[in-house]
Amino acid sequence: MAMQRWMMFTTALMLSACDTGGGAGAELTVRTWGEEYIEEGIPADVFNDQWSVRYNRFLINLGTVEVGEVGAAPALEQPKFQIYDLAKASKGEGQLVVAGEVPSGTYANTQYKIYPADGSSVVGNAGDADADKPGSVQLTIHGDHLFYDDLFSEEPMLLFGLIAQADDDGDGNGEVTQAELEALDIRPLSNYQVGSTDITDLWHFIEHQTTTLGHIDGEGHCETVRES
Repeated sequence: MAMQRWMMFTTALMLSACDTGGGAGAELTVRTWGEEYIEEGIPADVFNDQWSVRYNRFLINLGTVEVGEVGAAPALEQPKFQIYDLAKASKGEGQLVVAGEVPSGTYANTQYKIYPADGSSVVGNAGDADADKPGSVQLTIHGDHLFYDDLFSEEPMLLFGLIAQADDDGDGNGEVTQAELEALDIRPLSNYQVGSTDITDLWHFIEHQTTTLGHIDGEGHCETVRES
């Protein structure tokens, strides 16, 4: 689904650059990873309603990646927006975003943006980088969050049945569209809680969940900032 908003993620990440000798610096890599749920699929024993999901493609448009010290210019950056397919196998390493030598030190700021792709985006998924004593940052994307049944619960259920119902209530052709998700009113449901938001349909419910996909190094939480 193509969402018409973009998100900026920031986090406080403590990363000590490795000294390669004489204080010259260290090799730092930034990768983006969709976890096993995106690369291998979400099994039925994870869903509360026994569906399973496998992604043929999971595309994100990732850019303005910066790693550095707070208040200082970025030590490593990738300003271009690049399209990554997180469903491609990476053996848990993730897809390479940018790599380079940085001065030895401690970095406490990582930022990146996810934005709808346009004509200025370029193809990502570059090859792996070989590094001596590498430091690394992983921009982790949680594909299972799209199926949570509550916007704010710390223990939401993972459900797919309501998405399938949207197609059954529509044309039943096996392809769930934006229009079908918008037509499904979630207000009568005891789950699919939306807190103080004004969300009333399944499309905008899932759209809101996209703001929770981005993390740092697995479960490192990000501050999500919406910009229009």
